[in-house]
Amino acid sequence: MSRFPTIRHMLRTAFNVEDGLSEDVAIRFYQRSATRGDLEKLKQELQLAFAAPDFSWREMLSNQEYEVFDVDSEDEAREYARRILWKPIFYNER
Repeated sequence: MSRFPTIRHMLRTAFNVEDGLSEDVAIRFYQRSATRGDLEKLKQELQLAFAAPDFSWREMLSNQEYEVFDVDSEDEAREYARRILWKPIFYNER
């Protein structure tokens, strides 16, 4: 899974369940990290990932390297990713 390394890094560092952060704290950490890092690259990756019909959010959220959220369906994974990754970054944009 070398696609979208910035998203992968954010999930592994801010949202990994092993870290034990609440979702609200993890989202704030993610927002701070994004604004201190390459925000434009993250935005580009998010746009591409959400537009890619063959991309598996389910695999991105739970894999052998880390686990963020284990879901039953791709639709549920996509909605969860939209809530924790997309909305906190694009909240002021239409």
